[in-house]
Amino acid sequence: MLAQQLLLVCGTAVGLVVGAAASATVFVTPGAMTLHEAQAAARLLLAADGPEGLVRVRLAAGVHSLARPLRLGPDDSSVLWQAEPGAVISGGAALSGWAEAADGSWVAALPPSVRFSRSLWINGQRRNRTIAHGADCCSVHPTSGIFILGGSLGTVELTNITARGYVANASSMLGLENKADIELLYTRVGTSWTEGRCTLQDIVPHASGAELVVKQPCFANQRNKSYNQAVSFPRSLEQLSLPELLQPGGWFLDRSNGTVRYMPTTNDRARGIANVDGSVLAAVGTDASSTALLELAGVTGGVRFEGVHFDQGGGWGGASTGLGYTETQAAYHASSADFNGFNDSAWVAVPAAIHVHSGSRAVSFAGCKFTRMGASAVMFSGGTQDCEITNSTFNDLSGSAVMLGQVDDWAQADETKQNAGFILADNRIANTSLEYRGSPGITAAYVRDSVIERNEISHLSYSGVSLGWGWGREDSCAFSAAFSFCKFRYVLGLV
Repeated sequence: MLAQQLLLVCGTAVGLVVGAAASATVFVTPGAMTLHEAQAAARLLLAADGPEGLVRVRLAAGVHSLARPLRLGPDDSSVLWQAEPGAVISGGAALSGWAEAADGSWVAALPPSVRFSRSLWINGQRRNRTIAHGADCCSVHPTSGIFILGGSLGTVELTNITARGYVANASSMLGLENKADIELLYTRVGTSWTEGRCTLQDIVPHASGAELVVKQPCFANQRNKSYNQAVSFPRSLEQLSLPELLQPGGWFLDRSNGTVRYMPTTNDRARGIANVDGSVLAAVGTDASSTALLELAGVTGGVRFEGVHFDQGGGWGGASTGLGYTETQAAYHASSADFNGFNDSAWVAVPAAIHVHSGSRAVSFAGCKFTRMGASAVMFSGGTQDCEITNSTFNDLSGSAVMLGQVDDWAQADETKQNAGFILADNRIANTSLEYRGSPGITAAYVRDSVIERNEISHLSYSGVSLGWGWGREDSCAFSAAFSFCKFRYVLGLV
């Protein structure tokens, strides 16, 4: 009986039992069978075995590449996904054909499947995009923006705020390439706990030099934030296609010719350009659904992942769009052009590479790894219940490690549609919030009957754990969330 193959806690199924007897096993070897083919095979076996069946999918060592997300639904319940040592599920795209430019930088063309990317890894290490920091490092409301760009651009000052953006005192900025990819970072601007992002639309002539026209509605949203949190001048300029700004370990995307330009470190040069291991994540649209690794929607009969290494997924491109990234707190940001900052339904989370939603039940991850993500790693939302992550590791993430629940369902009275019954235990979380630096290690919004215990959380730019939402404004459905015996090191590193 399926009920006998499930682990019961308080009468609710929270995962498939370790060692439960499977009626059949699908063996998946990279190059011989894809994950989507394995999913189809498991469905056929489940259909043949009836409602009491349990199918195991066994992943052999090697990289199991995903060119599109693996989406599991009601027909994929009662499946145990197990990985042999060395098995990796990856959504990364390899870079090849590197050539050295005259300035010593290395250049490679984007793969055909990638039109835009915000994330680059070289020899296993995340690399940062070119950035010019402003002179004012600390004021929450800076009165100008002074940036040393070098070369023919020299020092540029943003002197005034216009309805469209900023006035710069240097007409030399008109000659910049890839203007629409230059990103403005509002690190601790408007508030001391957020880092908003907007991208330029263009740079046009102005009587004082040049006007930086910022994409809308991002600029209007940033300037009209509620609670006296409106931004003034940006703290940094990122992703400038300027070789002068390339420092060892830095890079920029040149969309004019579809290439990545990277300045190698000493270790990279010692390894040699012929042996460079480079990869990127495709960044698409305002959500990560098209570049996620795994999505589980309406999976109600239990799915378990054991020992699986999820690597390189969630290439979210939302911050580069006109909507941009207007953050309120804990990486929740404006969801529309006409958002109401006093309404929690106006805020959405940074997406995740793995998303469990739409009333899914009994989904568990045990002994798994989540690494090199272009957004957050795992999100549970949409009335998901009785799910767990245990004995797993998270490292090198742009956003949070785990996000439980959401901020817009505080009044949900139907207990079957509430986010509840989560267990996060004995996990190790490190080096997260590397891009969206207001992201906590773990976020739990409106959830009930959940346990967060014995997790080690370190090296974050924001809080280790953010528990709850609403600041007492609502009589919410959230209650009975236990938090205990967690260890924190080197958190609150920036905001």
